[in-house]
Amino acid sequence: MASSRSGPPRPSILTLNEHGDLSATPGSLKWAIAVRAQLGGRIHTAEFARGSVGQMAHLMQKYEGHRQLYNQAGEHFPTYRAFCEEPEPWGLGYDPDVLQRLIDGPKRPTLPRDPQDATRVVCESFSPNELKEFIALLIGAQQ
Repeated sequence: MASSRSGPPRPSILTLNEHGDLSATPGSLKWAIAVRAQLGGRIHTAEFARGSVGQMAHLMQKYEGHRQLYNQAGEHFPTYRAFCEEPEPWGLGYDPDVLQRLIDGPKRPTLPRDPQDATRVVCESFSPNELKEFIALLIGAQQ
């Protein structure tokens, strides 16, 4: 027998369907809801590469907008890291270190003209995980 929950919905559910307002005071609940929606909507698209995700992530940290939002348990996010790691739709579902590396983009080594030398430089410049993350990002952005 399923139990029914009485009373108002949890705060974590209430803000999920709201659109927020990017023109609201930075750091406010309405602003944080809008930034979360923008980040979540762009993080998996080609718009990611245009820098908008990086700018919004920076502003979310600067104004601590994550502290206005709720996690699945209905509690405010204590840290930006907790907000990033929380699964969507409450958070971003990303390790913040990986997200920052994706925002920063790949290192851009100076490549020699010779294709074999260029291949060697690329292989030496990136770790296997960095290459994997970047390729996954490119594939996801094109879908």
